[in-house]
Amino acid sequence: PYTRTFINLIMNTSYDTRRYAYDILRRLVNNLQSETDICNSILDSLTSYLEHLSQTMNETAMTINDETNTYTKAMKALEETLICLATALKTQSDDVKALVSTKSLLVCCLSSNTFSITGVNLWQKIIYYIFNKDYSKVNDYLQNNVDILVDTCTTSSNNLLTETQMDAISLLCSLRPLLFIRKFLLSTFNRLESDRYRMVTKRDYEIMQTPDGELYDKNLMETILKHEVKDTGNIKRESKNYSYKEQMAAVELAKEISKKKNEPHQLSKKQEEMLQTALDNERVIRTNVKKIDYDAKNVFLILTHIIDGALEYIMPYIGEILSKIWPTFQSPLTFVYARDLYVRLVPIVFLEEENTFGNSVAYLAIRLNSFDDNMMKQQIDLRWTQEPVSAAIDRVLKRLQKHVNYEKTVNQMCLARLDYCLPLFKNIVRQEMCTNEWTSIILDICKEYFSCVSQIDQNNHPSLIPRRDLFRLFLDINATSKSVQIQNEATDMLQKLCELCCNYETDDDIQVLIENIKSPIPSVRESCVLSLKKLVTRLKLHPKVEHNIARRLYIACEDPEERVQKVASELWPECGLNVKYEHVQNFLEDVINIEGAVRDATSRALPKLLQSSYPELVPFILNDLFEIHEKKNDLPPPAVDQFGRLIQTKQIDTWEPRAGIAACLYHMAPLVGNNIQDLFQFYVPKALNDRNDLVSSEMLKAATKTIDLHGKDNLNMLLQIMEDFLKQAPKTADYDSVRQNVVILMGKLAKDMDKDSAKVKNILGQLISTLNTPSQQVQAAVADCLPPLVPAIKDEAGVYVKQLMNCMLQSDDYAEKKGAAYGLAGFIKGLGILAVKQYNVLDELTEAIQDKTNAKRREGALFGLEMLTTMLGRLFEVYIVNILPNLLLSFGDSDVKVREAAEDCARAIMSKLTSHGVKIVLPGLLKGLESDLWRTKCGAVELLGAMAHCAPKQLSTCLP
Repeated sequence: PYTRTFINLIMNTSYDTRRYAYDILRRLVNNLQSETDICNSILDSLTSYLEHLSQTMNETAMTINDETNTYTKAMKALEETLICLATALKTQSDDVKALVSTKSLLVCCLSSNTFSITGVNLWQKIIYYIFNKDYSKVNDYLQNNVDILVDTCTTSSNNLLTETQMDAISLLCSLRPLLFIRKFLLSTFNRLESDRYRMVTKRDYEIMQTPDGELYDKNLMETILKHEVKDTGNIKRESKNYSYKEQMAAVELAKEISKKKNEPHQLSKKQEEMLQTALDNERVIRTNVKKIDYDAKNVFLILTHIIDGALEYIMPYIGEILSKIWPTFQSPLTFVYARDLYVRLVPIVFLEEENTFGNSVAYLAIRLNSFDDNMMKQQIDLRWTQEPVSAAIDRVLKRLQKHVNYEKTVNQMCLARLDYCLPLFKNIVRQEMCTNEWTSIILDICKEYFSCVSQIDQNNHPSLIPRRDLFRLFLDINATSKSVQIQNEATDMLQKLCELCCNYETDDDIQVLIENIKSPIPSVRESCVLSLKKLVTRLKLHPKVEHNIARRLYIACEDPEERVQKVASELWPECGLNVKYEHVQNFLEDVINIEGAVRDATSRALPKLLQSSYPELVPFILNDLFEIHEKKNDLPPPAVDQFGRLIQTKQIDTWEPRAGIAACLYHMAPLVGNNIQDLFQFYVPKALNDRNDLVSSEMLKAATKTIDLHGKDNLNMLLQIMEDFLKQAPKTADYDSVRQNVVILMGKLAKDMDKDSAKVKNILGQLISTLNTPSQQVQAAVADCLPPLVPAIKDEAGVYVKQLMNCMLQSDDYAEKKGAAYGLAGFIKGLGILAVKQYNVLDELTEAIQDKTNAKRREGALFGLEMLTTMLGRLFEVYIVNILPNLLLSFGDSDVKVREAAEDCARAIMSKLTSHGVKIVLPGLLKGLESDLWRTKCGAVELLGAMAHCAPKQLSTCLP
């Protein structure tokens, strides 16, 4: 209670009264043991007094600039009181002094008018007196109590800081910027909830701006007005005097008259209920958005106070501030706050009086980053949006380039300006209209700033380089530019950046590079690996991301792009990293990656790692792959709206992860000898019955390779699995594809069976039936199975050859003709090249090609020649010279299908041609150039061109 008395005495307008009160206060502080409680009580009471004083001033509209009024004297009395309290603490311990100093901070900052009257920083004067005018002790106090002071300024019950606390933050940042700026920034960034702000939609924001009680959604109001209940309350029963129709017409007429007189529409009870429900829903949204708005506004005010307090000392932190606030431009709620803060930095960064150029940079960056053009134009001065975007970009970039060159000339380069311009650069690069000239200017500007980096320049120290944002910028340029020169320049800049920031890179910087090694663009992956090579000595110094680095580089050693693979293979032994046992399973994340390049590389890298270092993990990895396949095989639930209605009727099958699993199993085939049974129980029927044809084909390829390597040792077990499936599988169309694949696998197994076994003939028959499947992959797989099985039915081979020949030349079905061609080639390969002559194959094909009356026979014959060339390769080369004239004539055939078959056949022949074959067929091709048919001439020219790729040296010696 006595503190109130003291407040009334020490704030009295009479100096004599205050003087006696000060004397009592000094004695109390010096004599009582609980001096901290006394000081705290007095400071708390002073706080209450100042709050009351401020409220009274606002209500009476009085100012304290008038030296004669009561408020001016009261504020002077406050300063005298605080100084008296400070001087009374001279004999107290340093801990007591520190507590009182911290407590007095907010009291001093409660009214900014106090400082304007005293002419100096009041709190600075008070702590100067508390510590006996010893500056070294003041410095010790500030350094030892940083966290306490930060907590005092940032702690509040409702998470919103008061204006007093913000003033205190600004004061501390100006007093000791190196001690407090980063602390307060980190505290503020923790309050910044960008994701929460971006959840506020444009509609939510506009509802918040609509006054309470007024409906925002006018369309809903129209719907409510249309929802009218028929007013039949006063309608009398129909009689001779009162017609129902006439009464209703009278009601409608009354409504029309009311509308013309602009009388307010009377809502029915049902309409009032609908309107109230809509208003209540909007009120809930308005309340929630306003709460978010208060929080956001408070955060941006804190940042503003930090910047105003720190001024030029804020330069090293500009990049960090911008990286945090830039995402908030995507929210209608925080767009204005972010805009004001970004523009507020212009005079600090560009050091201009008028800031015209700096503002043009700022507003162009904001314009390019806007999520809604209409809202952006409403929130930005018209003069910054009238110029066409392309013209504005061109003008600003060229002027910025001149500005940078001038800065370099007068030695005023500062990395903070590069920080400030980076958002603009990133948005320009991502524009579809971005030109090579703009990109080159951006790279040149960055290059000039890199040239000013120095260990002895505090404004251009390597630690101040905005590494992460520049990493992303250069990688974006590499990914979006179609110019190889620009891509190479971006790669060079990225490597130069790594050289400059070596010793200062963070885990997050490294993470940007290793994440982009997963890019689908080869030049980006190569750029990242080359950059990591510049940091090779530093890679082991990042234990938190070391396992990610090791995984990414190990996978990059198997990259499908040869350049990337070469650089990664050179870097891997130099970096001294290893993939640890507990991190092997993480490779599975990349096996099922959505990017094909990542899946391809990982499907090779993981088996290689297992074979060389961790073979004991093979069964566990297999089980994980089986489980992942089962999860990824389920179709996602159909998308529905808020009312449960289907948005998209067709479900999207994400087949890529299953394709990655198939590729990995293919390369793991040499390692699975002890897990064959589990593997094939997975293949049959699950994996081979995949709904995606590509995945099913890859699974068949993996199973086929496994049988080639381990089939002989597990013959009976594998055969039993397949036979059981064929017996038990439902006879439905859903299982047709897996049945065909199982037959192909049985054909692969049959090569290791006893040739006299009845099962071989049975399997051979099933394979021939499978040739009718309309799938080139299936037909090619069957053809590969046939050669080892043909010797088992050598006596009956002629029958099969005749049957396949007839089907190929006479069938009307494309799939049957193509399948028969595959089967014929497989049989001939199994019987040997002499079977061509033995069974008159070439004669019949030649006769069919020359049959001018039947286009289907000509087409079938060309299919046969194509497949024979493909499967027999060099062995069939001796017959090519005989069929070449007919092939050239087929290029001029009147039937388009025959011409297409001729082109496919020609490509197959040229792909298998040896240097000796070139000399054999060349005369016939040169003769074809003399033909009167233009298509024949074109065919001869195309064949000559294809031959140049097969044997260019031999061809050059033979040409006339």
